[in-house]
Amino acid sequence: YTKEEMKVAWETKKIFGTDDIKVSTTAVRIPTLRAHAEAITLETEADISPEAVKACLAGKPGVVVEDDPANNVFPMPLNCSGKDDVSVGRIRQSLIFEDKGVDLFVCGDQLLRGAALNAVLIAEAIVIKSKA
Repeated sequence: YTKEEMKVAWETKKIFGTDDIKVSTTAVRIPTLRAHAEAITLETEADISPEAVKACLAGKPGVVVEDDPANNVFPMPLNCSGKDDVSVGRIRQSLIFEDKGVDLFVCGDQLLRGAALNAVLIAEAIVIKSKA
């Protein structure tokens, strides 16, 4: 694994506060303006459906569900550059984990959502929590 691939594993475990999450990544550098993209496979203990994932993500701040493959609507790095929100799509049942897994594709602007905006959002959340 490369350092970039391991950073995904390390950050995921850090965000969730546990080492119990298994993460396997493949990182490839491709020429995009300024967006990151990830193919994600989720394995769950209970059954999960693509519809449940879409319903969970719909309307969440910072997330846009773009998932209409029949009409070629899905996240693309080119379309994410310059936008604050992260696009999620290609949401489908996992062929590997079947009813206990979902595959999805995520794209976001690495300068906005990946760094600067996240720092501002975290600072705002701390201020709000400290006033409560």
